[in-house]
Amino acid sequence: MIDLLVNEKKFGCFRYFMYSVELQKGGLPHVHILIWLETKIRAEQIDDVIRAQLPDEEVDPELFDVVKAHMVHCPCGSYNPQSVYEERYL
Repeated sequence: MIDLLVNEKKFGCFRYFMYSVELQKGGLPHVHILIWLETKIRAEQIDDVIRAQLPDEEVDPELFDVVKAHMVHCPCGSYNPQSVYEERYL
């Protein structure tokens, strides 16, 4: 990911970047990446560079199940006070 951002300049030239790797439930890692670009992205460009989607359940049901089980969590906070996330981080 960093190679795509830094060397291939997928979002254009950048000034700085920093990242932090965290472990999700089940021990799977994910990363938070912060990039300072030389040219700002305008609000109407956000959907062109930031998105998230689940794998197609019809095309690859096994991958869909893995992603859903390990990378998506139920509502927490005031939406679901009994959430395991609330218990874990209180």
